[in-house]
Amino acid sequence: MNPLIIDVGGANFDREVTESDRPVLIDFWAPWCGPCKALAPTLDSLAAVYADQVKIVKVNADENKPLLDRFGVRTLPSLVLVHGNKTLGNLSGRTRTHMAREIDSMLE
Repeated sequence: MNPLIIDVGGANFDREVTESDRPVLIDFWAPWCGPCKALAPTLDSLAAVYADQVKIVKVNADENKPLLDRFGVRTLPSLVLVHGNKTLGNLSGRTRTHMAREIDSMLE
């Protein structure tokens, strides 16, 4: 597990996400999801690139259904960039370059 990526759930979600002083990229995933596993190295790379700008967290969809409902997650993996209680956008890219462009545009 990458030390720059934090596992969150109902118990620590507000502390790690809503109360964060910087934007947070939420990765909604599940252990059985092949595309979620394939995305992990890309998220590891983004965590290193954006370490000072964006916090990256992972939410296990199987264990945190209320959070999926809260963010309208219908498919996995789903990536949502938030700051406080405001959703900045959903990421659609799957390559590091595309995702970095999306993050940069949402941070402007």
